[in-house]
Amino acid sequence: MSSEKSYSKGEWVLAGVLLVLAAIGYFWWESGSDERAQQAEINRAKNERDWAKFGGLRKCRKAISSLAAYGKEVDPGSTGGVIEDGVVFFVWPRGSFHFQNAFGADVPQSAVCEVDEETGDVIRLTVSGKVVFQR
Repeated sequence: MSSEKSYSKGEWVLAGVLLVLAAIGYFWWESGSDERAQQAEINRAKNERDWAKFGGLRKCRKAISSLAAYGKEVDPGSTGGVIEDGVVFFVWPRGSFHFQNAFGADVPQSAVCEVDEETGDVIRLTVSGKVVFQR
């Protein structure tokens, strides 16, 4: 008795179709590999800028909260940043956070923090119209 299995014509056709589809898929995948690599590079750079921006916001918030002369430190909270010419501007309008004065009264404050978009370093911090840090 022969142990060889014979394949029907339908099985051979199915195998041929699958082989052709695999070849098409392979060439399609390879044809877009440069585009995928380029998109991955763009996404990586964007993520680095986003992390630098996030780190800059964190540094700004910490610097502002450390300026409270009386009472406890006040976190000014998060704010959106506007990017212009490689600088991220974080703005807290007047009254968005308060510092206590010597008598314990809350005094409304404002702040503008400028951050280098690439590094996340604070370039300048202005609180209630007074420049408190400039690189």
